[in-house]
Amino acid sequence: MARLLLAERHPTLRLLISTLTTRAGHEIDAVETGEDVLERLNRADYHCLMIGAPILLGRRPKTLLQHIEDEAVEVSPRIVVLTARTLDRELLVRAARLRVCAIVSQPFDNDELLQTIDACARNERPPRRFVGFDQAGLHHVFGGDILADW
Repeated sequence: MARLLLAERHPTLRLLISTLTTRAGHEIDAVETGEDVLERLNRADYHCLMIGAPILLGRRPKTLLQHIEDEAVEVSPRIVVLTARTLDRELLVRAARLRVCAIVSQPFDNDELLQTIDACARNERPPRRFVGFDQAGLHHVFGGDILADW
């Protein structure tokens, strides 16, 4: 059993992932803002942080990612980024800097998401680092240089 922190703006997706992971035997706290993430990380230890890309890269005056980078906040749990959009160079570069464990595209396969969470919570490399993406397409679009950091 792993202790998970989920940061996702959409209540339906928070409920779906919370239910899925709880049924798989994990303990999960679910929040909806970057501020909530920082507060929870200061109060409890987590094996894995699942975070929606908009919360990580958001458009607020200071995003969670900027706060982590600027304040040199130590993020010890492994991070899984959830995204409903296609990958872009900014997300890949900044996520690599944070040592993100995996990036998961929505809609996702439940079993594949759980395998990714389990591997990250055990501090292992997941079966796929880019879940729900065409691997050959990623190499074609981004090339080996940017993906080498992964």
